[in-house]
Amino acid sequence: MFTITVPGGWRAGRDDYHTIRECLEHLTKLENQVSARIAKVEKKEERTLNAPRVKCTQPHKDGTPHRHIFIAGDEEDILLLEQFYRDAALKVLPDETGADEHRFKADYPKEFYEKYGEMDKAKDAKFDKKGFSRYVSRYATRLAQKELYKIEQDDITIDKTKEILDVNVEDTWHAATGARRFSFSGLPFDYVWRSIYKQTAHDYFETAPRDNDGNILQSFESWIYDNVEDKFIDITFAVVEGNYTKFQGELAKFSCEPIYEEEQNKYGESIKKNIGVMLDNIEFLHKIEEWDICPMCNSEEFELDEEDSVRLLGTYHTEILPSRQTVGVIDYEPSGEDSLRRGDEKDAIPPP
Repeated sequence: MFTITVPGGWRAGRDDYHTIRECLEHLTKLENQVSARIAKVEKKEERTLNAPRVKCTQPHKDGTPHRHIFIAGDEEDILLLEQFYRDAALKVLPDETGADEHRFKADYPKEFYEKYGEMDKAKDAKFDKKGFSRYVSRYATRLAQKELYKIEQDDITIDKTKEILDVNVEDTWHAATGARRFSFSGLPFDYVWRSIYKQTAHDYFETAPRDNDGNILQSFESWIYDNVEDKFIDITFAVVEGNYTKFQGELAKFSCEPIYEEEQNKYGESIKKNIGVMLDNIEFLHKIEEWDICPMCNSEEFELDEEDSVRLLGTYHTEILPSRQTVGVIDYEPSGEDSLRRGDEKDAIPPP
């Protein structure tokens, strides 16, 4: 676990006081510097660092933000990241008193220090590997801790009461500053996972054998074995089963490039939007279904009731299957905000 914070002179009551927003922006800049160095290493060595991490931003007692980075992965890559984070943390005001000690801190499990014969550090280490896992899990679920202890219990302790109050203070701090409590780095982009799943599910629904009533006759798993190319079977099952560790291992076997399409935003500007991923020159698209809203003025579905609500039909289209198919019905009720809401389930037509 790494911990980074801002220069001490920036804290409340100091000569060079910085606002909480400025401190948060500084921590973000540190992260960007680390990301840039990671990108250079990955490009030079033609590999992806195996060091997925969860970042947790919290306030000190005076409200100044600091950040914990929980990391798992290859030891070599973690040590490299330690150097990157340390360099970034000490880049600003490196000669400040106590900067080396307080600006950046790296904590490792007991087994790590024992491996390198650093027995004094091993003795002082807070946790072994299991303890570290419990500590990180508790951090990630700290908001739920207050639900485990109710104020009205007779045997509640001062420590538990303090813990509840501390969590409530953090809740208020995050709400007031707009700081993200948790964020993630070093993970495969979510569009890779999403694209594989959506493309496979789409192909399954379109090509699996059906009976005369339209019921699918083949299980999803069986269809994958029969229709997915052999080299993609393992990564496809990793996605379907939700096995993220296996997914990471399988993804490393492929060349991976995002697929973009050009579209216009609400200001008429041309922007790129991700629609899928290319694995070894094979496309997996997650933008297969698209909603179009069109009034059914010339059909029996069009209704104008006493409240002047208009029924609209949702459809989707795809480049793979250009035919338009109904996937749901939306009720539109005119209002000052032109809001849309889904119709009752009984009115909706389920997707294929």
